[in-house]
Amino acid sequence: MAFKEAKKTGGGDYPATWQKDTQKVIEGTVVDFKQDIMGKPGANVIVLETEDGPKTVWLDKVLSSYPDLVEIGTKVRITFLGKEKSKSGPNMFNNYKVEIDQ
Repeated sequence: MAFKEAKKTGGGDYPATWQKDTQKVIEGTVVDFKQDIMGKPGANVIVLETEDGPKTVWLDKVLSSYPDLVEIGTKVRITFLGKEKSKSGPNMFNNYKVEIDQ
């Protein structure tokens, strides 16, 4: 059997993704916003220009509830608070503290 490199469909090229499990806080300026990545509704990302260079942040359901996060030029700080149990059921979700520089 011979392997060959698989091809990507859609999505484009993005900077490295923020690894919230190892880097709890990310801070930077929103420089890009993309919706429905790879044709998947709700698969949205922002790109932050940080001190360490650009980073991609996937907007899960919780982060998507902050409309300021998609405004180009907005300076933000996102802190990953960990996984929490939903008050309305047994599911766990990622929780964050989101701050906007005014």
